[in-house]
Amino acid sequence: SSVVLPVAYVNLDSLLHNYNFAKDINETLMRNQENSRSTLNQKDQQLQAAAQEFDRKLRNNAFLSDERAKQEQQRILKMQEEYQQTAQRLSQEFAIEQQKLNIELEDTIKVHIAEFNKTQGYQIIFSNTGTANILYGDIKYDITGEVIEFLNNRYGPATSGSSPK
Repeated sequence: SSVVLPVAYVNLDSLLHNYNFAKDINETLMRNQENSRSTLNQKDQQLQAAAQEFDRKLRNNAFLSDERAKQEQQRILKMQEEYQQTAQRLSQEFAIEQQKLNIELEDTIKVHIAEFNKTQGYQIIFSNTGTANILYGDIKYDITGEVIEFLNNRYGPATSGSSPK
């Protein structure tokens, strides 16, 4: 006769792939990253166009004076600096947003796992990613599907296209 211990494990990869709140967070982050990329592409195109126009004018002696050429060069250097600052700011904002949402996701999972366990009575619930924590676990200890179902019943369907609840 086999004894079933009061322990279980959840495959984190499957959980994050199938939990609707995680899907919504991922969608939000991807949308934010795409918006940032679009903003940077637009600024880059403006910078490239200004630099090409400057080179063209320089080659054709189209500047009225050396002073005017220097002013235009300074303007382009300032645009380049602004581009780099914008790229850095957007990258920092993304990292902060990602960290905030990951903490929110982790907190939500912890709270709901505790709620889930009130009726299950496990002493320990492990999280597993690949073989990071559990090299082998009998399938009877894998509660990933039950946990995903429980979490999605609490959260509802993935909103896909709008902000997470």
